[in-house]
Amino acid sequence: MSTELSSPDARTGRGFRKTFILAVVVLALLAAGLAVGNILQGPRVASTAVNAIGTVEQQGTRLVLTPNQRLREIDPAQVVLEPAADYSLSQDDGTITLTFEQLLAYDTNYTLTVQDAVSSSTGVASTLETQFATPQLDVSTLVRGAISTGGSLEDRVVETNVSGGGEPRILFTAPRIQEYALTDAFVAVIEQDTAGLGTVGVAPRAEPGPAVPLNVDATGSFSSLAADAESGLIGFVIDGMHADGQTELVRSLFVFDTSDTSFRPKQVAGPDGAPLMVSAWAFAPRTGALIAQTLDEQLYLVNVLAGTPAEPIGQAQHFHGFVPGTATAVTSGVGGYTLFDLSSGTAEALTPAPISLSETQYLTQTSVLSQDGTQISAVADAAAGLADVTVELADAAGQRTLFDPGESGEWLRDICVSPNGQYLAVETGLGAQGPDGYAVLPGMKQSTTTVIDIASGAELRRLTGFLTSWCR
Repeated sequence: MSTELSSPDARTGRGFRKTFILAVVVLALLAAGLAVGNILQGPRVASTAVNAIGTVEQQGTRLVLTPNQRLREIDPAQVVLEPAADYSLSQDDGTITLTFEQLLAYDTNYTLTVQDAVSSSTGVASTLETQFATPQLDVSTLVRGAISTGGSLEDRVVETNVSGGGEPRILFTAPRIQEYALTDAFVAVIEQDTAGLGTVGVAPRAEPGPAVPLNVDATGSFSSLAADAESGLIGFVIDGMHADGQTELVRSLFVFDTSDTSFRPKQVAGPDGAPLMVSAWAFAPRTGALIAQTLDEQLYLVNVLAGTPAEPIGQAQHFHGFVPGTATAVTSGVGGYTLFDLSSGTAEALTPAPISLSETQYLTQTSVLSQDGTQISAVADAAAGLADVTVELADAAGQRTLFDPGESGEWLRDICVSPNGQYLAVETGLGAQGPDGYAVLPGMKQSTTTVIDIASGAELRRLTGFLTSWCR
């Protein structure tokens, strides 16, 4: 009988094999456990896509939630959005889509919860939750006669956060600013000399400095400056003389694309090729198009970016701009109010919520907030004078006062709602002290802009200056 002793190398080899086999078994068990765990865990949120800026600026913006597993059909009762807002729900190809049917509030955290979402492959249920935040809102005003660092007087375009965060920021300064308008990238300004003649130019918002003048083939009085922030378009009206020295310009509308390196604006012409003579005009937000009302009360649709001829769309005595967050124009005349939807080309009558007026009261300005007829109007009283103009809200619930100057002596100059219809800007000044001396678009001394939360009626900010950027 013989006995063989194992060598150290042999024992090491057998130990390694045992360790390796054990590790493989453990890893297999862990993998199986993870697989079972994933099956039992239920669906989770894989991704969320939403244009947060769009939710406060354009009705119909969508939120798309994609889970990591396909789901059984979701009942609308399983979906909860906080704070609440109107939306439509759809489910397709493994995603859940909310289409917002109203504009959301600024500077707000929203939470979307899908309760008891069931995986179509495993039958396991779980709760899906995602969050997003809407942007804060800035507002700009024109402050005339500010004291510069050198001690001289200057005019300023000043931007302020409505929520109150951060210090006001100076976007542009010049000796005499008649008016301004903002795109996402530029400040457009009309600078005025003492005779009232103007020049129009643009300056980058990121690098405040002198404006680069546009190559306008005309001289005269410039006015009615406005901009479409997203498309980068600006427009203005000229009363004066063409550079040829022979052609007179009467309320002639010009538009300029800030991406055009020629810096040469184009004159807007009607279907017959003749220049339009406009009494009022405005860009349709986020479309690259505008509506112009001519001196003979005709309305034209002009697709600036497409470069197509102006299209006649009707007639109206008054053009009230657009319903916030839409491309729906509001007009009025002898037959009442009309809504014209540029996206569909359809028109329908509108019955605004009624505002109660005395025998001596009358409306001086109206903004329609929604297609259901909610309106905000300035109400003057012929018996009381310009120092007693209130701002009234009328909706399905009735009528309430948003602004009353009381005994302050402030005269109302303008009212304007924010792009999502959440806030109201009320421009006032000490009108009894006379205008500020500008030949075109004079302001009132000690001009002030009050920002009001429309839903609550609360006063949020009181800013120096006028010509609120929301109105430009």
